[in-house]
Formats: sequence, C-alpha cells, structure tokens
Amino acid sequence: MTNEKKWEQLWDAFRYEEAVDIDDLKHLIFDTYDYLEYFIQEGKGFPLYILPMYKNIVQTRTALDLTPVENVPAPVSAAATDFLEGLCYIYEHGSYSGYYKRSIPLGLTRHTPAGYAEPEANMETYDTFLSSFEDLVAYLSTQE
Repeated sequence: MTNEKKWEQLWDAFRYEEAVDIDDLKHLIFDTYDYLEYFIQEGKGFPLYILPMYKNIVQTRTALDLTPVENVPAPVSAAATDFLEGLCYIYEHGSYSGYYKRSIPLGLTRHTPAGYAEPEANMETYDTFLSSFEDLVAYLSTQE
C-alpha cells in the first residue's frame, strides 16, 4: 500500500473515531520522510500527485492535537504531533538543513528560548528516529 493511501486511511480512522495504532503512525512518519527525501535529493521539488498526502497529514496532525488517542499518553501524542508538524515543514519548504544530515524540525509551535538550538530529530535510520521520538516524549513528560 502506498504512503498516500496509508495517510488517507489514518485520517479516516481519526475522522470516524476508530482505533489508531501509534506504532503504525511512527512507521508512517519515517516512511513518509524517506519518501519526501527522495524527491528532495532529486532536486525537482514535489510532484503534484503527492499533494493530497500533505492534506491528509495536516488533517491527521490537527485531529491528533484536538482528539486524544485512546490508551496513548499525552506526551506520546504531543511528540507525534511535533513530528507531523516537521513533515509539514518539509513539504512547505522543500527541505530542512539542521545539525544532522537527515533531520526533521521539531517543536515548531513551541517557543525555543534565545541561545538554544531549534530541536530536531535524527532521521538517518528508523532506530535513530525512534530514539529521537523517545527523547522528545521524555522531554515533553517533564513539561506537563
């Protein structure tokens, strides 16, 4: 199944208040980043046929922010929202160049104090992505 179809199904799950598997969402975030990275490396921009996927990512991000996922702690849900915002940033700006070669910006809707680096996630491998995700969850847990 394509990433586009997976995002459409995920948005439908939120819309119809069906169960959402947060681990599937994590995989989809990483797979989508890889997919977008392919177009960035080609240097040709994003083709129009993947724009509906952007719409579904934005709608999923909004739904995740407004509707808590059953049996998912708030920091995990907030971390997923941050990663979705990062994907939207990549879509809107065409790329992101942070400290890591392959990275995604985080905390775009949170204030970063002056003198601190913008938070980002290492997207080199799925394991580094999971580590960044868990680090963000731990940070957000202390902010409650």
